[in-house]
Amino acid sequence: MVRFRDMTADEFAAFRAWLIEDYAGDIARNYHTALDDARHSSEQQISEILPDGLATPITSSLSCLPLAPVSRLATSGVIWNPTSGWLCL
Repeated sequence: MVRFRDMTADEFAAFRAWLIEDYAGDIARNYHTALDDARHSSEQQISEILPDGLATPITSSLSCLPLAPVSRLATSGVIWNPTSGWLCL
């Protein structure tokens, strides 16, 4: 059975840290740039997309991000629901 619940502030902080690092790796590989520069770019872009963190109102469609490699989180994934906000499963 899948159980959904709201994401906590601590979970969002861990998710954001993972997202920044993962995206920085993509930037560094795809644009052949230094990882430190890619981290800066990643953090800047994520901050622009999610300026209010967990409370950022997002009106995009439902999406899912698998988080199996993120050992700090005891969840299987994260879903953005435009009605409810960030949910963990």
